[in-house]
Amino acid sequence: MSHDWMSDALCAQVGPDLFFPEKGGNYRQAQQICARCPVRQDCAQAAAAHEGTSHRHLRHGAWGGLTPTTRTRQNRETA
Repeated sequence: MSHDWMSDALCAQVGPDLFFPEKGGNYRQAQQICARCPVRQDCAQAAAAHEGTSHRHLRHGAWGGLTPTTRTRQNRETA
């Protein structure tokens, strides 16, 4: 899978801490950035391909504006 889209990602212009908060942190600012990102769908698809059916506790970070909990829920709905 090609990740050429990453060079167009808005998160590349911001530090990763917003997208990978410490336990108990939130994803609000990351989701605001993702909402404006031109490659949001590519990012979400890459996360889904990488994580597969991983348990929620093995997922971390905001990808395509989706939190680990949201990605786990979506994975269950499409399985």
